[in-house]
Amino acid sequence: MRHYLQYHKVNERGSYRPGTFRIVTDKSVDSLPGARIWVITRPGLPPRYCICETFVVEQVGPATDDAKAHQAWATRGTPFEPPVPIDTEAWFKQMRDDAGNFGFGLQRITNVQVVIGLQQILARYEKKGAATRP
Repeated sequence: MRHYLQYHKVNERGSYRPGTFRIVTDKSVDSLPGARIWVITRPGLPPRYCICETFVVEQVGPATDDAKAHQAWATRGTPFEPPVPIDTEAWFKQMRDDAGNFGFGLQRITNVQVVIGLQQILARYEKKGAATRP
Protein backbone atom coordinates (compact mmCIF):
# COMPACT_ATOMS: atom_id res chain seq x y z
CA MET A 1 0.00 0.00 0.00
CA ARG A 2 1.16 3.52 -0.76
CA HIS A 3 1.19 6.04 2.12
CA TYR A 4 0.82 9.81 1.87
CA LEU A 5 1.15 12.67 4.33
CA GLN A 6 -1.11 15.73 4.33
CA TYR A 7 -0.45 18.56 6.77
CA HIS A 8 -3.54 20.41 8.06
CA LYS A 9 -2.58 24.07 8.62
CA VAL A 10 -4.59 25.20 11.62
CA ASN A 11 -3.80 28.89 10.98
CA GLU A 12 -5.20 28.64 7.41
CA ARG A 13 -7.95 26.03 7.68
CA GLY A 14 -9.04 26.35 11.31
CA SER A 15 -9.16 23.61 13.90
CA TYR A 16 -9.15 19.99 12.84
CA ARG A 17 -12.60 18.41 12.69
CA PRO A 18 -12.45 14.68 13.37
CA GLY A 19 -13.87 12.30 10.81
CA THR A 20 -13.77 14.42 7.67
CA PHE A 21 -11.75 11.79 5.78
CA ARG A 22 -11.05 14.31 3.03
CA ILE A 23 -8.03 16.22 1.80
CA VAL A 24 -7.81 19.13 -0.63
CA THR A 25 -4.63 19.72 -2.61
CA ASP A 26 -3.30 21.50 -5.68
CA LYS A 27 -1.50 18.28 -6.66
CA SER A 28 -2.94 15.56 -8.84
CA VAL A 29 -4.99 13.00 -6.93
CA ASP A 30 -5.57 10.55 -9.79
CA SER A 31 -3.21 7.93 -8.34
CA LEU A 32 -4.56 8.12 -4.78
CA PRO A 33 -7.44 5.59 -4.78
CA GLY A 34 -6.35 2.70 -2.55
CA ALA A 35 -3.59 4.76 -0.87
CA ARG A 36 -3.55 5.55 2.84
CA ILE A 37 -3.57 9.21 3.84
CA TRP A 38 -2.16 10.33 7.21
CA VAL A 39 -3.39 13.79 8.23
CA ILE A 40 -1.02 15.67 10.55
CA THR A 41 -1.69 18.94 12.38
CA ARG A 42 -0.06 21.08 15.06
CA PRO A 43 -2.70 22.23 17.56
CA GLY A 44 -2.54 23.50 21.12
CA LEU A 45 -0.26 25.58 23.26
CA PRO A 46 2.49 24.78 23.16
CA PRO A 47 1.83 23.33 19.71
CA ARG A 48 2.65 19.67 19.11
CA TYR A 49 2.65 17.72 15.88
CA CYS A 50 -0.16 15.16 16.00
CA ILE A 51 -1.94 12.62 13.82
CA CYS A 52 -5.54 13.75 13.25
CA GLU A 53 -6.88 10.93 11.15
CA THR A 54 -6.03 8.29 8.62
CA PHE A 55 -8.08 6.80 5.82
CA VAL A 56 -7.76 4.83 2.60
CA VAL A 57 -8.81 6.92 -0.39
CA GLU A 58 -11.98 5.70 -2.07
CA GLN A 59 -12.69 8.53 -4.50
CA VAL A 60 -11.02 11.55 -6.06
CA GLY A 61 -12.23 14.55 -8.01
CA PRO A 62 -12.25 18.32 -8.27
CA ALA A 63 -12.54 20.16 -4.97
CA THR A 64 -16.02 21.51 -4.37
CA ASP A 65 -14.79 24.64 -2.62
CA ASP A 66 -11.80 25.58 -4.82
CA ALA A 67 -11.91 25.46 -8.62
CA LYS A 68 -8.11 25.05 -8.86
CA ALA A 69 -7.80 22.23 -6.35
CA HIS A 70 -8.48 18.52 -6.20
CA GLN A 71 -9.83 16.37 -3.41
CA ALA A 72 -9.51 12.79 -2.24
CA TRP A 73 -11.88 11.26 0.28
CA ALA A 74 -13.27 8.19 1.94
CA THR A 75 -16.52 7.38 3.69
CA ARG A 76 -14.70 5.80 6.62
CA GLY A 77 -11.40 5.94 8.39
CA THR A 78 -9.90 6.37 11.84
CA PRO A 79 -10.17 9.76 13.54
CA PHE A 80 -7.66 10.23 16.35
CA GLU A 81 -9.72 11.81 19.12
CA PRO A 82 -7.90 13.52 20.67
CA PRO A 83 -5.10 13.86 18.08
CA VAL A 84 -2.08 11.69 18.97
CA PRO A 85 1.25 13.53 19.47
CA ILE A 86 4.06 12.20 17.27
CA ASP A 87 6.82 14.80 17.61
CA THR A 88 8.74 12.71 20.15
CA GLU A 89 8.78 9.56 17.99
CA ALA A 90 12.24 8.45 16.81
CA TRP A 91 11.17 8.61 13.14
CA PHE A 92 9.43 12.00 13.33
CA LYS A 93 12.44 14.16 12.37
CA GLN A 94 13.01 12.02 9.27
CA MET A 95 9.35 12.36 8.27
CA ARG A 96 9.44 16.13 8.77
CA ASP A 97 12.71 16.45 6.81
CA ASP A 98 11.39 14.29 3.95
CA ALA A 99 8.25 16.47 3.79
CA GLY A 100 10.23 19.73 3.71
CA ASN A 101 9.04 20.69 7.19
CA PHE A 102 5.50 20.00 5.89
CA GLY A 103 5.87 22.70 3.24
CA PHE A 104 5.62 20.41 0.20
CA GLY A 105 1.88 19.77 0.54
CA LEU A 106 0.62 16.27 -0.16
CA GLN A 107 3.70 14.06 -0.01
CA ARG A 108 4.27 10.35 -0.53
CA ILE A 109 5.91 8.67 2.47
CA THR A 110 8.70 6.49 1.14
CA ASN A 111 10.69 5.91 4.34
CA VAL A 112 9.80 2.43 5.62
CA GLN A 113 10.57 3.32 9.25
CA VAL A 114 8.12 6.23 9.13
CA VAL A 115 5.38 4.02 7.68
CA ILE A 116 6.01 1.36 10.33
CA GLY A 117 5.93 4.00 13.08
CA LEU A 118 2.61 5.42 11.85
CA GLN A 119 1.11 1.93 11.53
CA GLN A 120 2.23 1.09 15.09
CA ILE A 121 0.48 4.19 16.42
CA LEU A 122 -2.68 3.23 14.53
CA ALA A 123 -2.53 -0.33 15.89
CA ARG A 124 -2.07 0.91 19.48
CA TYR A 125 -4.93 3.37 19.05
CA GLU A 126 -7.27 0.71 17.66
CA LYS A 127 -6.23 -1.73 20.39
CA LYS A 128 -7.40 0.78 23.01
CA GLY A 129 -10.88 0.38 21.60
CA ALA A 130 -11.00 3.25 19.15
CA ALA A 131 -12.74 1.99 16.07
CA THR A 132 -12.77 2.92 12.46
CA ARG A 133 -15.95 4.77 11.86
CA PRO A 134 -18.10 5.57 8.91
